[in-house]
Amino acid sequence: MPLPPAPLDHDALYDAVATAASTLVSYIPDPGDDELAEERGVFGTNERELTHIRSFIPPGRLALDIGAGSGLYTYRIVSKAGRCIGFEPRSNAARVTTQRMEPWSRSLTVLNCAISESDGTATLRVPTKYIGWATMDERNSLESLDDRECETLEVATLVVDRMRLHDVGFVKIDVEGHEGPVLASMVDTIRRCRPRFLIEATNITGGTTVAEIFDFFESMQYRGLRSVDGQFVPTDLEEYLESRAVNAAFVPAESKQPLVLD
Repeated sequence: MPLPPAPLDHDALYDAVATAASTLVSYIPDPGDDELAEERGVFGTNERELTHIRSFIPPGRLALDIGAGSGLYTYRIVSKAGRCIGFEPRSNAARVTTQRMEPWSRSLTVLNCAISESDGTATLRVPTKYIGWATMDERNSLESLDDRECETLEVATLVVDRMRLHDVGFVKIDVEGHEGPVLASMVDTIRRCRPRFLIEATNITGGTTVAEIFDFFESMQYRGLRSVDGQFVPTDLEEYLESRAVNAAFVPAESKQPLVLD
């Protein structure tokens, strides 16, 4: 059975991005916010990068959470970057993240749409048993799942470069195989803003390979980092070729070496 349709009004979605970029208020830290975030289910600790991601995010610059899901990373992004625009094609997940993040709503907007290399629509396949593996990349066969029954949803796709965003400092991407088209959508933004990236990728789902991601960032004059013992250290593709799942960070090659984490 198809899921309820997501909004497909591209002009309205681009307008919402522009409004968010110009009106979001920078987050002001409060000593009780981490505890409140834990109570509201957005202070996740089940991925090691979460424990120190805030040291990697540049403060005071706009962040993009592409594939926001149910907000696992969103609170920590907002609490360091100050302002964040999230993109999530699953309408239920976008709504849940918005609700959970309500105390910080002045600093965050979550839009119910996807990012890709062209404006239009795409079919999102949502595994009934593993909704976190939802994908709109046709090359992702979902063959690693023991139950591949899916519901489908037509979602709007936007292009980051068309948003004409300024001073983007951090981008998180978790799109289950669609990393290549997402990165292709923001080449001009990357050249202009030189943001830092954290990307969840895999060698088992199909779609964009880890090697293709590293090749892209090399072409953009970026270098790779990985999480080790609470900090990000230099890495390269060879360290990831045998990995099933990858959380890789990328920073502009012109960044200080060693990278000074804020």
